[in-house]
Amino acid sequence: MSKLRDLLELERLEHHGQTLRDLAQEVSKAGEGEYLLLDYRDNKGVSCLIMAKSSTIVNIECLGIDENVEKQIEFLARACINGEGELRVYRVKPIFIEWLKKYEVGIPVLDKAHEKMFTEFQKVFTAILDGSADQVPGLIRTAYESVLEHFKIEEKLMMKYNYPRAKRREHVESHVEFENIVKKLIQAADEGRFIDLYIQQYQFLLTYLDYMLKEDKEFTKFLLEKCGIECNI
Repeated sequence: MSKLRDLLELERLEHHGQTLRDLAQEVSKAGEGEYLLLDYRDNKGVSCLIMAKSSTIVNIECLGIDENVEKQIEFLARACINGEGELRVYRVKPIFIEWLKKYEVGIPVLDKAHEKMFTEFQKVFTAILDGSADQVPGLIRTAYESVLEHFKIEEKLMMKYNYPRAKRREHVESHVEFENIVKKLIQAADEGRFIDLYIQQYQFLLTYLDYMLKEDKEFTKFLLEKCGIECNI
C-alpha cells in the first residue's frame, strides 16, 4: 500500500502529533464512498498505513511488526488504548475517471454503453484501494467485456447506417488497439502487478476519453444527422 500511496492525491486533514487514541473517531468521519488514509508512526520504527472507506477500515499495511494482519490489528488496538504513536490523516482525492453527464454524446445507446464501461473500470480502482486483490482479475475481465460490448454496438451502428467504409475501417482499427491495451491490463492483474494496473488503467481511460471526445465526434455527428436519439442497433 505504500507504493499505492505515492500515486494518490492526498489532502492533509489533521496536524502531526495526534495520538492513535482518536483512530476510531477519525475513521468514522469518512463519508459515504469517501476514502481516508491514516499514516501511523511511533518512535520504535513501526509505521502503518490504514485505508478507511465509508467509516470502515478496508486495508492495512504495517512495517516493523509481525506481517500477520491479525497481529497488526492487535498492535493498533493496544496503541489506541495506550495513546501511543502519532497519526496523520488524509482525504484521498479520487483518481477515478467517473462517467459524467458532460461526456454524453446525445445518443442513448452509446451513452449507456460508455457509462457501463467507465463504471466497470471504476470497480477495479475501488478493489485495488480496498485491498481486495482476489477480486481484481475478475473485475478487469468484466471491464474488458464491457469494452467489447461497446465496440460491437458502435460497429453495428456503422454498418446499419452506412458509415463511410474508409472511416469505418479506421474506427475499427482503433478499437483493436484499445482492446490490446486492455488485454495488457488483464495480464497485469493476473500477475499481481496491481500498482502497474492502477497506473496503466488510469492512462488508458484518459486516452480513451480524449479519443471519445475528439475522434468519436465525427461518427456521433453522422449518427445524429441520420437517426438522432432514435439510433439503435
